[in-house]
Amino acid sequence: MGVIFRKFILLMLILGHISVAWSSAPFMNGEQDFSHYYGPNEPESFKDPRFGKTVFSENVWQEQRMFKSLDLKLYFFKEFFKDLNTAELCPNDELSKNADYMRYLYRLSALSYLKELFNQMEESSKKMKFGKVCEISLPKLLSQCGPNSDDMKLFIKSAKVLSKNFSPFLVPYDFKFDEYYNSWRKDLTSKKVDSAAKKRISVYCEDHNCSSLSKKKMKKAFEDSCNEDSELFVKICSEKDKLYGISSVEQLYHAISSSDVMKVLNEQGNARGCLARYTSVMKDKELEVAPIQKVFPLIYEDLKRNKGQLGGVLFDAGSLKMFVEEGLADIFVEKKVEKKKVVQAAPVEEYELGPLAPAPLKQIFKPRVKKKIVKVEEKKVEKKEVIKSHFLKSAEALVEFDLEKIELDMLKFKYDYVFNSKMHSYLEGQMPKFFAREGLEDMKKFDSLGTKKGPVPLLFLKYLIEEGKHQGLFNLVEVVGNEFYVRNNIDDESIASKADYVRLDFSENGQPQWRLSILKNN
Repeated sequence: MGVIFRKFILLMLILGHISVAWSSAPFMNGEQDFSHYYGPNEPESFKDPRFGKTVFSENVWQEQRMFKSLDLKLYFFKEFFKDLNTAELCPNDELSKNADYMRYLYRLSALSYLKELFNQMEESSKKMKFGKVCEISLPKLLSQCGPNSDDMKLFIKSAKVLSKNFSPFLVPYDFKFDEYYNSWRKDLTSKKVDSAAKKRISVYCEDHNCSSLSKKKMKKAFEDSCNEDSELFVKICSEKDKLYGISSVEQLYHAISSSDVMKVLNEQGNARGCLARYTSVMKDKELEVAPIQKVFPLIYEDLKRNKGQLGGVLFDAGSLKMFVEEGLADIFVEKKVEKKKVVQAAPVEEYELGPLAPAPLKQIFKPRVKKKIVKVEEKKVEKKEVIKSHFLKSAEALVEFDLEKIELDMLKFKYDYVFNSKMHSYLEGQMPKFFAREGLEDMKKFDSLGTKKGPVPLLFLKYLIEEGKHQGLFNLVEVVGNEFYVRNNIDDESIASKADYVRLDFSENGQPQWRLSILKNN
């Protein structure tokens, strides 16, 4: 009995410590929304310390009433076990510790979904011949952001680099513009909103008179909506919004919780529980934003239907904390090459007077000492010795000695590049969809995989060989053949070839293993 009592006291001490951590949580400060009261008595209330909900004293009295006839201690035991379950879901100190980062993740997902909305709005507006009213420049938007947190600053730097891969939508010259516009107008009139863009215009029409939606008014609806959403984007990336857990869009919780970024929050194994609890706790602090509440669910469904990343196209640029902790903060950021300037002094004009020049002039134009022109030469930077991989040395030897084939030493090739534990864990989760038969066939069909135009990344091939992904390697051979082109992404691109012709063979002599050879490219 004494052991049980001591365990009980220990649990009470833990819960007491948790409640202290909760009371000092800074993210619970400030104004919060007040729930509606419908009861017959005085609306006295307090905040539930577990999930931040408003609890009316009258409701507590009603709950206690049934226990009074038995024993009121049973009610407190019930509440005790509620606290215990909450602590198991996500302890208060852990919630408080990660609150700022979880708020950042919701802001990041909102920014990424706004980018998806921009894409749809641009495509739809151009298909109606509205020009560039919704052609939003992401670099320009990002340059207007003024965040305070390091996470958001890193996202902006990374997103600027990522945005260089985006290009404006181009409508085919033979597109049926009028037919598309009439179909759109008909759907809006019948309130058939089956896309995020249609829903966005529908939201706009809730505050504006769209009963007679002419082409001119439709264009204005697109223009105003895109301007409003651009302002919202800048507000969020500047961290001047009222977004917390965006509880009104449950889909964002699923998008974040299914991403690799949850590894950052999973030190104690409570990542999803803490994210869910944060979403519930912060509900009363949020302000409603119509485009987010009504449009984002459709974007989520669209991404899910098209098997895209549920976080959206920009989410990767902001989910780099796990790489930052490994010293890879600039994974998306381009390094600027500093150009050293040669500074040259301005030439000095010299005057020469004849021997019979008047003396006063000779006093004015005294012989001037010629100033030397000083040139600041570039500092010679000692070139570091370039370390070449075994694969690159073999490829160079093939050309130098005009050989038909060089077989790689697979042990040396193994140490050309070593995957660390973090990268290994990440690849284990991401790679299977790429070396599946269906994925390889799609890449061959759309990206010319294995040809000179679409060479197989050498690191991808190396990963499959090292990890013994035999099924993936056999799939690769079946789809592209055992002779194909690879791109050497182990060595620096300034010295590596863009396409090397190789042969992949499976040897069953002794211990089964894969052999890689470099072939002469005829």
